[in-house]
Amino acid sequence: MRGSSYTSTDRGASSWSARCSTKPASCSASASPNLGGISIWGRAGSCRPPESRSSSHHRSTNAVCTRRRTRSCASASVSTGRVGSIVAARISSKTRSSRSVVRVARAVEAGRGGRVARALAAFWDRLDRFVDVMVNRATPGATAATTVVASVDDVRRRPPVPWMSAPGGRVPGVLTIATINVNGLRAAVRRGMPAWLEERRPDVMLLQELRAPDAVVRELLGEGWHVTHVEAAAKGRAGVAIASRLPFEAVREALPLPDGGEEPEGDVGRWVEADVRLADGRLLTLVSTYLYSGTAGTPSMDAKYAHLDRVTQRLTALAAQELAVIGGDINVGHRELDIKNWKGNRTSAGFLPAERAYLDRWYGELGLVDVARREAGDVAGPYTWWSWRGKAFDNDSGWRIDVQAATPALAEHVAESTVDRAATYDARFSDHAPYVVRYDVG
Repeated sequence: MRGSSYTSTDRGASSWSARCSTKPASCSASASPNLGGISIWGRAGSCRPPESRSSSHHRSTNAVCTRRRTRSCASASVSTGRVGSIVAARISSKTRSSRSVVRVARAVEAGRGGRVARALAAFWDRLDRFVDVMVNRATPGATAATTVVASVDDVRRRPPVPWMSAPGGRVPGVLTIATINVNGLRAAVRRGMPAWLEERRPDVMLLQELRAPDAVVRELLGEGWHVTHVEAAAKGRAGVAIASRLPFEAVREALPLPDGGEEPEGDVGRWVEADVRLADGRLLTLVSTYLYSGTAGTPSMDAKYAHLDRVTQRLTALAAQELAVIGGDINVGHRELDIKNWKGNRTSAGFLPAERAYLDRWYGELGLVDVARREAGDVAGPYTWWSWRGKAFDNDSGWRIDVQAATPALAEHVAESTVDRAATYDARFSDHAPYVVRYDVG
């Protein structure tokens, strides 16, 4: 990954630096979100955005408080509906320095709140563009204050862009596909997924472990995406989705079985397919899957093997197609290179010989291509999952279990293969890193 610094691109939307990864200290309701005592919502004495004034929103609203509590927002001396004017007043009266804007931006970014993401989006976008205007367009000899005031008017003319629904800026003939186990979509949003998404701008996201109702998933993803989502039978568990900038030609919201039977209840929410049409008219089948983890020596392994049998049957059909990619968290390390501590996991679920034999067949007999392994070569990793516990992430003691398995014809179009590993433990939005592949299919 390019560290954890998400910088602006030239594709029409802005993004923030995610270097400020330490979670800010909790603030009392009287000091919720403000920039050094000035309400970021542009209303003196108002600590919460208009759409988040109920007590149930206090926790997420408080999360966006800056680290240093100076004055409560009730004592704010600036009363205006313009975010840019608020920041301008703060800068001109305190520091007259563009660096203050950057510090403000990082403080706000560190305190993202999932329930107020939409309100914060407008603030981030306006402030980000404001920084750009102030830093890059200042005229020689002008004071910081005069530059700020002139820049605010320029920023106001441009409407804010929602955090997940900004246009993709798609490049013809290029398809960027990301597979991501989000470990709970709502939690991922709170932890920083929006910043990653704005910087990466994938055309397709293969998502796993969303753990959210369909309405919540669609709301968080926002406009501009074609979405198919399958919830797990058990509430708050599993769940898979495909979000695409390209429209779907067809969708299959279950693992297709040869006999036309229905999935067992435990399989629901672990497999979804969609077909999209490429610019040259060919169809590409997309699959998002979240396979069982299981526990060695328990009945859960029987369920896992039965599921793997059904998956193998489906993969046999998909491998016969020209263009197909299966992305997801397969919960199995194929080779010793795929697990840091492979010796200590030889008798653990996820690295049992019987499990690995399925992958031997997928990448051997069926002819599917393990894109990451082919592109990385015979090196350790690149790992995609690290436990939240202990020093696993800091020591890079991980597993490579998030994959994209492509048909040979599609694999020939791979231009770039990247694991977007966060720079620090605190900068992660999931215990899995996104695995991103760029295909030049035009």
